[in-house]
Amino acid sequence: METQIWLGAKMTEQRAVRNREDRAKLLATITPHENEALAFLLPLSADYPGFEDWYLTRVVPGLRNRSRQLVRIERDGSLIGVGIGKKDETESKICTVRIAESHFGRGLGLRVFDALLDWLGSDRPHLTVSESKLPAFERIFEYYKFQMTSAHTGLYVRDAVELAYNELESSSTTPSKLSSSLASAKTNGTFRCVA
Repeated sequence: METQIWLGAKMTEQRAVRNREDRAKLLATITPHENEALAFLLPLSADYPGFEDWYLTRVVPGLRNRSRQLVRIERDGSLIGVGIGKKDETESKICTVRIAESHFGRGLGLRVFDALLDWLGSDRPHLTVSESKLPAFERIFEYYKFQMTSAHTGLYVRDAVELAYNELESSSTTPSKLSSSLASAKTNGTFRCVA
């Protein structure tokens, strides 16, 4: 029994070393803008465990193959808003949106959502939000007339409720409401908006 425990511990340690090496390799491949966006989004890890791994293994490769879109909002050279969208043959989804708390209530969330909706080519993408974070998004969801379609307990965090929107409509191709007002420059899968 001791041998099995030791072998298990040794294998776990080897996996951890391999994961650190893999993480270092992944970090070496991301651009400074992608790295800055990751640092800005990391506070979301409390609601979404494994966020950094998801970003490095799903988002960054998706930016390369253009199945993901990164929207950045900057003011005075500082990153104050980020959004990530996903579009592939099975799904149009807004994955992540975060606005710096110091800039809440200034319409920046609408700018991020609109840039993502424009890229997705849909007014009804799939998205989920933690029930505890819903108050920060309610006005935006009402504005776009997003429909809650289900609720899932424990999807990301034990006992936390994740609310899903537009599950059956995410393949719509209607252009977004504000696309004509976007002042964005697009490079390498990234929209850069200056607020």
